[in-house]
Amino acid sequence: MSILVIIPARGGSKGVLKKNIRNLNGLPLIAYTILAAKKVNDLTNIIVSTDSKEIASVSRKYGAEVPFIRPQHLATDTASGIDVIMHAIEFYESQGSYYDDVMVLQPTSPLRDDTDIKNCLEIYYKNKCDSVVSVCEAQVHPYLYRIIDENGKLQDFIHQDDKHMRRQDMPVVYQLNGAIYITSVRVFKERKSFYGDIVLPYVMDNIKSIDIDTELDLKVAELIMKERMKHA
Repeated sequence: MSILVIIPARGGSKGVLKKNIRNLNGLPLIAYTILAAKKVNDLTNIIVSTDSKEIASVSRKYGAEVPFIRPQHLATDTASGIDVIMHAIEFYESQGSYYDDVMVLQPTSPLRDDTDIKNCLEIYYKNKCDSVVSVCEAQVHPYLYRIIDENGKLQDFIHQDDKHMRRQDMPVVYQLNGAIYITSVRVFKERKSFYGDIVLPYVMDNIKSIDIDTELDLKVAELIMKERMKHA
């Protein structure tokens, strides 16, 4: 088993300035992901893919490798995340290092911990599946979504036979939370995706699934961390 762990961290975040290295309860945001990955014994090559020398410096401080500075064409608002991961894989292969599997850990999920990573790995290797992706229960059920048609009328986004279905009768649905992706390098290369034929979920609770995209997300995550410290 050889697995390449990639933490993608672009420097040009707009919603939150310098988001990936913003202070969150005493540590840079990206540090939480690096430190969680380093607690997992099976993970020996944890790298950060970034275009920012400042992020690279912070990442190295907390124990991640930064073997390259990401090319500028992979650091724009329109750059594909798939291309970013492929670049990292191909970089190592050009150096003669080949990996069986690839894991991506988004640095914007600071409440995802080493237990979550270990659980994902266990699901992946025990079930011999193509991929494992972390999810959480959707906060808004798609049956409740509506669209406004060309005549300005409100219409169902998803047609329902039972117009009076109670919320508790609705099927449970899940959304990607962006925290953890695992797949084989073979599948990733063939599909240009983290989704093979057999994809298994790892279900996380909604609190752990907080994704830092706004200043409010930062404040909420910090409040949760401080509350947990009180009860530790």
